[in-house]
Amino acid sequence: PFDSQIRHYAYKEYMQGCIGDETQPIHNLAECRRWESERIAMNLQQPAMSENYTHAGFAKVDTPKIVKAILQNLWDEYKFSQVKELWERGNTYLNHWQSPTHMVDILRILSQTDQWEIVKAVQTVLEAWTQQ
Repeated sequence: PFDSQIRHYAYKEYMQGCIGDETQPIHNLAECRRWESERIAMNLQQPAMSENYTHAGFAKVDTPKIVKAILQNLWDEYKFSQVKELWERGNTYLNHWQSPTHMVDILRILSQTDQWEIVKAVQTVLEAWTQQ
């Protein structure tokens, strides 16, 4: 469905975006290539190493009510206080140089009690799914 020349051009353009140009370098070539090599290796190796996936590759479960409540309250209060997400130099997992990502840093905001509530609730779901 995709013309290989078009895909090749898009990929070269993507990698060039990571590097930048002489007048405005973003990352150096070696950093971008290292991250890209790691990204591709992970894409090739990770599915074979993964266990406990459904046929579609994931398990669909409801978020525990306590987790949903904590995160929804946090989002409602802080959604307009997002900060730019920082990525390591040369990281090619997404094109953050062209489309910066933003987040609400929940670890700075959540109380220890709420953090533990989330951990306990999610741990229960993960243990049931992985049977561990």
